[in-house]
Amino acid sequence: MLAANSSYFNNELTDPYFDISGGLLFYYYLSEGISVSTELPFGVVFFNPKDKNGNLMPNNYSGVYSKHALMFNPQLNINIWLSPTISMDLSSRLVLPFTDYLDDFNAFSWDSYASAKIGFSFFLTKSYDADQDGIADDYDFDIHTPPDEVELIDQFGRGPSNRDSDNDGVTDKYDMCPTTPVDERFLVDTLTGCGPSERDTDKDGVNDNLDKCPDTRRNEKVDINGCALYQRDSDFDGIYDDKDKCLNTPYFDHLQVDSSGCGKSERDTDNDGIVDLYDECKDNLEDYNYFTDNDGCADTVEYDITLKLNELKPLFEDSTSTLTKTGENILHAQPLSIIQYYPTAIWTLEVKSPFAAEIKSKKIKNFIDELTKDSTRTNIKFSKSNDEEIFMYLDKETAKKIAIENQNIYLLNKKEEK
Repeated sequence: MLAANSSYFNNELTDPYFDISGGLLFYYYLSEGISVSTELPFGVVFFNPKDKNGNLMPNNYSGVYSKHALMFNPQLNINIWLSPTISMDLSSRLVLPFTDYLDDFNAFSWDSYASAKIGFSFFLTKSYDADQDGIADDYDFDIHTPPDEVELIDQFGRGPSNRDSDNDGVTDKYDMCPTTPVDERFLVDTLTGCGPSERDTDKDGVNDNLDKCPDTRRNEKVDINGCALYQRDSDFDGIYDDKDKCLNTPYFDHLQVDSSGCGKSERDTDNDGIVDLYDECKDNLEDYNYFTDNDGCADTVEYDITLKLNELKPLFEDSTSTLTKTGENILHAQPLSIIQYYPTAIWTLEVKSPFAAEIKSKKIKNFIDELTKDSTRTNIKFSKSNDEEIFMYLDKETAKKIAIENQNIYLLNKKEEK
């Protein structure tokens, strides 16, 4: 029964009609005992509007429109199984005819209406369930589920052997990676069902999509890139790390590396800790005796400690032999401190100069003698020279002790025999 929406027709009308339709049915097993289906049919509706007295409506009587029209009438159904033979059925339907004359009046929009119903269905026999998995064959996507998989089926009645959760073409029973990402479904290994981000061909713990060395030998320790030492060249010098003794060869040395992976700036032929670039004796070990220990040569050394007084802060006032305050501090802080710390230490003054230097050297000796109260601690040697120079030498035994105990106290000179 429809109510007319005409401004000139206010009486009720009767509109006997029937329709024929067909279309697609989508079924979904929601959970045990509940199923949902959707129908998407198209059809033809036949109608004949009349008033309550059975007279044809005006437009119908005048033949303004055709009494049949195409329609689209989607429907949603819910079936709740109360028992294997009884179900409660809920459904709703929307009818969308492609006409505006169901009520005999054209309002310039298609007429439509909705309906809903609730009912019960009774079956004289149970729905057949061939594989006894609890899902009737009518709704079972796999009616041949193996007995050992009945407890493992999904909502569609599929067991692991016939289920492909990630749609990669490998059933779950054989799929070692059942959650393969969508963008890798066509890249899976057909034996394992694993995509690149899941596959680890060489079993090194780094998946293939991140593995720069996908064929690493078994049981090799690898880095984050999946590469073992024998596959890795950290300094890009062409020598793999397992044979490279110099893993950080600078780029400018790459063309000069030897078979051990060491460049010219890294090679140490005699293994004495001094690279060949700075080793003056490449076939002779450095003996590390505190003198020129960075030249790579073994040394036979006579020790001495030398103060070249002319190069220190001025000891004397200009053009005189009078010690300055600075000069006294130098002599007090350096030679005297050594003599006091090493009681047997002896200083020798070597003077190369004209007469003025001799006077100055005697002033120095007298100053040290007064401080130590022992004139035997300081000797003077004179020699001729065109330039005025005064040196102070410490005896070799004390110098050797100082060199070993504290090699940074003074300028250490050595006389070498190589």
